[in-house]
Amino acid sequence: MSKRFDDFLEQEGLLGHCTAVALKRVIAWQIAQEMKAQNLAKTALAKRMHTSPQTRSPRTPGSLNPAPLKSPDARHQPAP
Repeated sequence: MSKRFDDFLEQEGLLGHCTAVALKRVIAWQIAQEMKAQNLAKTALAKRMHTSPQTRSPRTPGSLNPAPLKSPDARHQPAP
């Protein structure tokens, strides 16, 4: 990422949020790639992790994909 863009995001108060979302997306992608490589279903992954496949974020029902990027500041939202 360019320094100028980082500076812009920081000025707008979005750098931390954008960085966190980007990291979550990378981790979700890496998990999905490894699941595919191992031919591993979500239920099998959940069993290995000692959890339930139903135990997932309400923002990402049925998916390893993170929620779409949303600005914490309403002035950054596109007009409908």
